[in-house]
Amino acid sequence: MRPRHNFGSALQMAQHLVESGRVGHVRSALAVVQSPGPEGVHPNPAFYYAPGAGPVLDMGPYYVSALVQMMGPVATVVASGGSSGATRTVRVGAASATRFDVTVSTHTSALLTFRSGATATLLTSYDSGVRRNQREFYGPAATLQVPDPNHFSGDRIVTDLFDDPQMIPSRTST
Repeated sequence: MRPRHNFGSALQMAQHLVESGRVGHVRSALAVVQSPGPEGVHPNPAFYYAPGAGPVLDMGPYYVSALVQMMGPVATVVASGGSSGATRTVRVGAASATRFDVTVSTHTSALLTFRSGATATLLTSYDSGVRRNQREFYGPAATLQVPDPNHFSGDRIVTDLFDDPQMIPSRTST
């Protein structure tokens, strides 16, 4: 049995929906976190683009932890990444308009294969004008959409095959 405290009630309820058979045994998943990067909201964002950082190590662990909680241990990972440029520009605060170096991948795509044989696609990016925080789990009975792991609550959406989406409201974590 996997721990039930990871990310509060949103993921706890999602795990319950899977274990109860509502979604069925999850065979695949999609986890996406993308944005134009932190330089538009952080007054000193250079550390996000230095070794040991980047979108994979900034937000990726939250998404991978949720995948592991729902799907079990990861057996293999295949990934590819890159960067949209060698420099970025601070856009807010006293250092606005200051350029800084980018030394890590700013966009990474990964395919995770779990010991169970299930797979998940993980996309992390600071190279997108479209902001997405998305987790979807695909079972034989339904697709389950789970809210952003940065928040401890939020509604889940379950879509049965060939049916309309159904909102599953949050409840307080215990």
